[in-house]
Amino acid sequence: MKLTTTNIVQLKNTLVNGQCFNWWPVKDVYVGVIGNMLCWLQEKDGNIIYETLNKGPYTFLRKEYQSPNELLMDYFHMEVNMDDLINRWKQDKFFQSICQDIQGLRIVKQDPFECLISFIISQNNNISRITQNLLSLRKTCGKSLGKYNEIEYYQFPTLEQLSTISEEEFRKLGLGYRASYLVQTCKQLDEKGGELFLHQLQEKSQDKILENLLEFLGVGRKVADCVRLYSLKCYAIVPLDTHIKKLYQKEYSKSKDQQKDDFIQSDFKQKLGDYAGWAQSFLFTAALQSKSKKDMTKTKRK
Repeated sequence: MKLTTTNIVQLKNTLVNGQCFNWWPVKDVYVGVIGNMLCWLQEKDGNIIYETLNKGPYTFLRKEYQSPNELLMDYFHMEVNMDDLINRWKQDKFFQSICQDIQGLRIVKQDPFECLISFIISQNNNISRITQNLLSLRKTCGKSLGKYNEIEYYQFPTLEQLSTISEEEFRKLGLGYRASYLVQTCKQLDEKGGELFLHQLQEKSQDKILENLLEFLGVGRKVADCVRLYSLKCYAIVPLDTHIKKLYQKEYSKSKDQQKDDFIQSDFKQKLGDYAGWAQSFLFTAALQSKSKKDMTKTKRK
């Protein structure tokens, strides 16, 4: 089936760029799990072709969808006109220099609980290993949704399912010191009212959301900002990792005072507007691509 949209979506730039970890390249398609829907996506002749691999009804973010097409349109924020945003961001000279190489990137919607666990695991980790760690969690206690190409895929565990895993078991899954964070975070969240607590944070101010997220063990400013941006509708928030900080220091900062986190976030908001966090995904992808090119050059020299 074809996704009914005129918006451009480049799957590689969108699905495996570090904003989410629930998609796996398999030959010429991307297999993924959104809520309880297992599907594959493929770019073909300028369109997004998809096929579901399990039966509905499909639910995501506490909502039941009438069709897979409706879910995917919602997942990709198709109501947002990216051309308008990009034209706004291109007023910044550096952004203008990189946007042509990052076509079709979109921000996807994420479940707050899955997002929180994912970014706790992301600390001092890389995209490939994060994806593998989360896949191990799915296999350990998530619900099986079906197979594609003889590989079985699983729904992300609920809080109740994840709470059955001990710290020792988390460590056996390769999560290292993050194991204690996951055990304690699950316990704290259960005491606060469960996954619903995270969904209800959307009703609070951005500062109040940050304050609540920082109460969880293992959640620092960067993890909290990722959760705010990707799952709690705080679209102006710019998560600052080493890639973004180095990029800012190189392209924008003029003094040490301009290298402090609060200043950088405020400056990005001023330069890039209310969707500055979305623009950050373009900058992050550009930084990763630049690093990849440099690594390839070093390898060739060797």
